[in-house]
Amino acid sequence: MAPQDMFAQVSRGISHREEDGENEYEPEATVTLKRSKPPGANGGRRYRSRNERTMDQMKESSRRAALCSICLQPGHRIVQCSKISEARATLIGHNHVAEFAAGLGDPMLCLVEEPFGSMRETIKKWMQSGRNIPVEAVHVVVRKCFYSATRQDSSRNVVEVFVWGKGGTPVKEHCPAYYPVNKVVQWILANCNARRRKKHILSCLQKPVQEILQHLYDYGTSP
Repeated sequence: MAPQDMFAQVSRGISHREEDGENEYEPEATVTLKRSKPPGANGGRRYRSRNERTMDQMKESSRRAALCSICLQPGHRIVQCSKISEARATLIGHNHVAEFAAGLGDPMLCLVEEPFGSMRETIKKWMQSGRNIPVEAVHVVVRKCFYSATRQDSSRNVVEVFVWGKGGTPVKEHCPAYYPVNKVVQWILANCNARRRKKHILSCLQKPVQEILQHLYDYGTSP
């Protein structure tokens, strides 16, 4: 019953009577204003104020923000993720991605190795296949870099990577994988910028060794 109807019923219930020459007014019935059913589970859907909705949205946002963007598990920050420590890698912050990409493959900035034996054949097969970083890639771990041309043409060097999908799950047949530096750089700049914070680049690269800088290798001309 609407409040207006209740108040009207109270007004109509007041009767006029005379007693001992005096006029008195007495309600015929007492009406108690109360909800027919309490709000909540038994009383239907309760109206939620704007403040309540805002608080719920903030709690939900905080819950999502608490998830590690590598393993998608709660309870730790991304720099404390066990997947990073198990890979013995360093997370490249989004503010340093461009700098990392610019120096990738340069033997003056990172250790670039000369491949031997089966590794040399593996790299040749990957280069001939022309394979790209798969669309399932969410994070890329740069593990090693190998010579492919000359020090002046480091963009032709080859990078060994582990490709991770959602939750840091290894992508089948791409752990490890081998790509020319320029392909890896393109993926990094397109996916690991400040606007796309859900994807990351990690590095296991070591510092360069000056004594081996002249050991160059070209996968295109070597037998």
